[in-house]
Amino acid sequence: GWAALLSEDFILEDTASFRVTSEKSMLESQCFLPKWQLGGTRVTGTSFELNGQGDVIDLSLISSIQMEDDTNSTSINLQIHGDSKWNAALACVSQKHDSLQIELEATPSIDSDTVWHCAFNRMTIPVAGDHFHLTEGETNWLASFHNPFPPRLVLKGESGEIALTNTSANNKGKAVDVHADIHSPESWTRQFSSSLHIGSINIDGTLAWRMDSPNDFSALVAARAESIAYETIHLDELDASITWNRGHLNVFSKAKNATSETTLDSRLSWRPFDKKDVPKLDATFTNLPILWAESWVDSSMLHLE
Repeated sequence: GWAALLSEDFILEDTASFRVTSEKSMLESQCFLPKWQLGGTRVTGTSFELNGQGDVIDLSLISSIQMEDDTNSTSINLQIHGDSKWNAALACVSQKHDSLQIELEATPSIDSDTVWHCAFNRMTIPVAGDHFHLTEGETNWLASFHNPFPPRLVLKGESGEIALTNTSANNKGKAVDVHADIHSPESWTRQFSSSLHIGSINIDGTLAWRMDSPNDFSALVAARAESIAYETIHLDELDASITWNRGHLNVFSKAKNATSETTLDSRLSWRPFDKKDVPKLDATFTNLPILWAESWVDSSMLHLE
């Protein structure tokens, strides 16, 4: 039916309802989608309301998203109110109690219809089990279509600090530099294993794209982790770099343990969106301690000394 016009992956699983009322300067519209899918993502209870009275506009969107693996669901609540000043509040709360909250205020500039005075009143972003809150940076800025982002934002959490810097060079090309100092990465490591311990993590990267071609996205991220331990494995430091360009992923890593003179070097190359491509991994190891194998060897089958 008409739903197929939206996307080949869009599936409407239950009857949708619509209501629109218009009278002079008043508009009331409601849309409710009980169940629908997009790709492997299931969405339930989607309620959309748009009401207008003269120069005042109110928009509300409430929904719940269930991922393909059914392990986690996220509720979404977006509220927008507009008159001479616009206010937007977005809240996304997952089943695991990860909460993303953003409150933004925007006022059209008197001098230009294309420039807005914007301010973040609140920003909380969940990252790897921690919640980072907007604490510093230029939370008030002049935004336009060609330059919508603030110059700099700093978010802090219990595990460390993340800084985002707008380094866009021109109207078409956009870039954001990311810098993170994670001094207490316990919330990050327990996402993978309770046996994994890392002393600190430092991340520097650049994300770049073009406004006239959003698919032309590239990323360069470098990270260093120190004092790494996983069961019997111990590393003094691990350096990794990740590049993404036109659908091509490259991951380089290098690690060492000075006491055992162990070194690890690896490179992964992959085009994940190319179904015909398979990951290519090259790895080199020197002076691997035999005790490290205990992390993978079943002790009931083999005992290492």
